[in-house]
Amino acid sequence: MKKLPVHVYRLPKNMGKGKAIAYGVEKAQGKAIIFTDVDLTVSIETITDLLRALRRYPVVIGSRRKTGAKIVVHQSVFRESAGRLFTILSNVVCNVGVADVTCGFKGFTKEAATSLFTCQRIYRWVFDTELVYLARKKGMNIYELPVSWVNKSGSKVRSWDSVVSLVDLFRIRWNDILGRYQ
Repeated sequence: MKKLPVHVYRLPKNMGKGKAIAYGVEKAQGKAIIFTDVDLTVSIETITDLLRALRRYPVVIGSRRKTGAKIVVHQSVFRESAGRLFTILSNVVCNVGVADVTCGFKGFTKEAATSLFTCQRIYRWVFDTELVYLARKKGMNIYELPVSWVNKSGSKVRSWDSVVSLVDLFRIRWNDILGRYQ
């Protein structure tokens, strides 16, 4: 297997997960851009399947809710229910049309990533929904890749983040109405 160079970039201060990923996308030089949660809830070996899917689709998102997916270790009932509720709200408020918007395993062709991340306006937890919303708005085909998912303890999501995230869902629609996604 070919060894790939690894580069580490730092933002001057914590500006949110979405901003850190957007910065990485800006610096990326490859034909495919992939990000995953740092705790590797989706095995790194799944990248092979994601890269294969990126040959046909400009946007590929990992999904725990599609046929063929497997949850090896579940989150608490509360966290799992909150995640499902958030995906339902993302579908209702933003019409993203996906079964699992919160899985932190996503890939984009370079062209799709450049197009989407340059329009990004939200850098907190809802950035995933915003990216999928923008992909739909731009007419990009999205593939939901069934993944094997293992919960890891130590999540950084706090209960207050749920309130902020709900407000941010409406900010996505508001941003669109105001023409901020041109």
